Amino acid sequence: MKTSCNALLFLGFFLISQTLAAAARAKPVISRSIAAETTTAPAGSLWIGKSDQSTSCNTQKALSLEETAKELKTAGIKYSKQKKVYDNKMHIAMCGADKGIKNSYLISAQDETKAVSLGFEKL
Repeated sequence: MKTSCNALLFLGFFLISQTLAAAARAKPVISRSIAAETTTAPAGSLWIGKSDQSTSCNTQKALSLEETAKELKTAGIKYSKQKKVYDNKMHIAMCGADKGIKNSYLISAQDETKAVSLGFEKL
């Protein structure tokens, strides 16, 4: 009995070490930061964003770009581009925690105060 327990324990440690070694060899996923996403705004324009409300372990869908864009359209704010961006911050791995994903829009700099009053932030 003791020998079979030791063999199982050894097998477990072996499998864990192989998994860790494979993870160390894997190429890291490179995501672009908000800074990289927002540096290409033409003169007179700026990127704004608002959380898409995606959380870890959440079975509900995050807010789509179109859903958040309705808020801008209702306020009379026109946008020329839209995309999802990641804040590149570390987020706690816990159910209900924010994932750091924002719906972002390229708008005229003149509409910044209107967008901020709707809860958007300059990126």
